[in-house]
Amino acid sequence: MIERIKNFDFLNSTDSEVNKLIEDLLVLPVDEMKNCVNEIVDTIDYKYTSDDSVDKLPSSYEIIFNNTEIKKILEELLEEYNQKV
Repeated sequence: MIERIKNFDFLNSTDSEVNKLIEDLLVLPVDEMKNCVNEIVDTIDYKYTSDDSVDKLPSSYEIIFNNTEIKKILEELLEEYNQKV
């Protein structure tokens, strides 16, 4: 699944392709899903995350990160990250 994420075209994917990716993520064991969500975060181009950025995050990411279950995983990852720092 990690390879699939690394090769996924987040900029040009259709909504159905993104939804299929989400569907496949949601059936993974929690630890594996965390790794995959973390990998998705790592694929975000820095131009979208800089403080002075005016570029809008591609819709594929918005679809993924607006999923309720993915949000929960993101919160867990953030909590784990904060505990390590």
